Amino acid sequence: MAKAVARQPIFDKSLKIYAYELLFRGEALDLAGEFDHDKATSSVLYDGLFAVGLEHLTHGKAAFVNFSRGMLTNDVTASLPKDQITIEILENVEPDNIVLAVCEKLRKAGYQIALDDFPQNALSNPLVPIADIIKVDMLNSSVQHCRDVPIQFAGGNRKFLAEKIETYEQYRQAVDWGYTLFQGYFFCRPQLVDTREIRGNKLVYFQLLKAMQDPAITMDNLERIIHQDVSLSYAIIKYINSAAIGLRTKVQSVKHALTLLGIKKVREFSTLILFKKLGEDKPSELVVNSLVRGRFAELLAIRISLKTKTGEAFLIGIFSLIDALLDRPMDMIIADLNLSEEITAALQRKPGKLTSIIETVIAYEQAEWDKYDVCLQALGTTGEDVESIYIQAVAWSEEVIRQ
Repeated sequence: MAKAVARQPIFDKSLKIYAYELLFRGEALDLAGEFDHDKATSSVLYDGLFAVGLEHLTHGKAAFVNFSRGMLTNDVTASLPKDQITIEILENVEPDNIVLAVCEKLRKAGYQIALDDFPQNALSNPLVPIADIIKVDMLNSSVQHCRDVPIQFAGGNRKFLAEKIETYEQYRQAVDWGYTLFQGYFFCRPQLVDTREIRGNKLVYFQLLKAMQDPAITMDNLERIIHQDVSLSYAIIKYINSAAIGLRTKVQSVKHALTLLGIKKVREFSTLILFKKLGEDKPSELVVNSLVRGRFAELLAIRISLKTKTGEAFLIGIFSLIDALLDRPMDMIIADLNLSEEITAALQRKPGKLTSIIETVIAYEQAEWDKYDVCLQALGTTGEDVESIYIQAVAWSEEVIRQ
């Protein structure tokens, strides 16, 4: 079984990234075949800090890492950067005197401590006064418990994190209850799945995006489309001239870019920039996620020797979240776009290699490891090297956003 580490964003009330939780998968079974939390935590720390590097996974944000009792009490934290690691104590850790002493020492040393899956019968939990953050599972806890925790345990600048948030309605409810941190994949879903029209600048950008997907587009047509929006022309020229592209000749115009790079590359850059523009009123992580999926799918296609379909895989990845960008049903968006039948089929999750690729990407992203195994089987491959592909995709997406 190949090891893997993924990340899940944690948002503040403004839906800006506060931190990432690192999610582990790998050989973490003990001799009796039970899940070994100590081994899991040590693997995450090794991957995050040494093999991969936090700078590639969290880009300056804190990393939440689950700590078992064994990892808390074996002094491994002494070598961890306290400004980068939040120690998340698992719900099955018994808060005895030894654990309490370790946690008090860690907090005095400047580490941030979070309590994971705060249970409903924890009114007298002695770890509460030490905790900086209390996490509550919104999916598997009663409404009464979710509502009461921020009231009962307020004080001491303590923050409350609502996890497993699946919809924007749940996010807004959690805000009303007093939560200030939020975790879950609600941001990947449309706020209102209805038939409302796309308005304002988004309509312009969507029409440009639609035109660019025409397989019969010519250089003259593409240039004319891009020139419809001055900011788009400027952004494309600026991006192509950036260090990320590595051209020796400075691009002076869209026509110059088309001549140097060709339709395919310019259309790819234009699509990236239009996605950024479509997401200007959305959490920035939604655009990042779209780009990660696109690059991850593209690299995965290469990994399984499907090099002739890398362009299609990339488009499927970034378009997989366009419903959340536009707050419209996916089927309605697909009907409006000039996408190939193969890409359309994959976005509708009809059987096929490209569908298997995007399902593998999403399963990895969301750390659904059992589903991930099934997806790999459908692709006829193993998980070997997929972790490095994911890290490459994360790094690439952050660089694109920065550029």
